[in-house]
Amino acid sequence: MAAAAAVGYPRRTADLRQRHHHVGGPAAHRRRAHLLHQLRASATSDAGLRAETPAAGLARQRRFVHRPFLLPGLRERFRQLLAQASAKGYQIALDTGWPPEGWTPQVHEEVEGWLAHCDHLLVNELEAMSIAGNPDDCHDLELAVQRVAGLLKPGAHLIVKLGAAGALGHVDGRSIRYATQETLEIFDTVGAGDSFNTGYLAARLNRASLIEALAAGCRTAAAILPRFPRKSIAAGELSHCLLPQS
Repeated sequence: MAAAAAVGYPRRTADLRQRHHHVGGPAAHRRRAHLLHQLRASATSDAGLRAETPAAGLARQRRFVHRPFLLPGLRERFRQLLAQASAKGYQIALDTGWPPEGWTPQVHEEVEGWLAHCDHLLVNELEAMSIAGNPDDCHDLELAVQRVAGLLKPGAHLIVKLGAAGALGHVDGRSIRYATQETLEIFDTVGAGDSFNTGYLAARLNRASLIEALAAGCRTAAAILPRFPRKSIAAGELSHCLLPQS
C-alpha cells in the first residue's frame, strides 16, 4: 500500500554511499561484473542507438538508454547520438548508472552534455547528488534535485529512485513523491532500479500521469524483487502493476 506524499528530502549521504557499494553482497557484485564484461564485449558500435525518423503516427516515441558508462565504444559520440535522436522526434529516457572512474570533473562535463537532450532522467539518490556535485558538499537531496533539473531541457522529468521509500518526480519546478508503505522481504536488490524503470516507462507510454508512473515503477519493482529464482516473466504477468490504484 502506498500513497502520494508531500516531498520530504532525506539527508543520508553516508548511508547512501555505503548502500551503493555494499548492496547485495559479493554475489551481487559478481553478477554486476559479469554483466559489465558482457556489455563491454558487445558494445562495439552504435547500431543499436542510431536514430531513425519515427514512422508515421509514432512521433515522440521514447528511446531508453541504459547506463552508457558501460558502453565504452559509444561514450565519445554519445552526446551526438542523443542529439540526433531528439532532433528526429524521439523522447529520450536515460539512466546514467555509475561511472567506473567516479564522478570526475570530466565525467560531470560529459554527463551535462547528455542531460541537455533528456526528456526523462532516472537516477537514484546518490547518483542525483553526485551529478549535482560532490556528495560531500551536496548532501541535501532537495538542493541536488534543483541543480540537476537545471541541467535538463525545459519540461523534462527528473525521477529519483528512493529505494524502499518510493520515488520522487520533479518537473517544471515542482516535486511530487510516491511513498511506499508496504514492507517486503527482499534479500537481493540487484535489478531494483531496472525494474522501476520498466514500470515507469511502460506507464508513461500508456499516458499515465507522473504520480501514476511513479507508482507503477514502485509496484513493478516490488513485484519482481522478492522472486527467487528470477527467471522469465510471462507476457502480461505484471500488467496489474500499471493499473491506477484507488
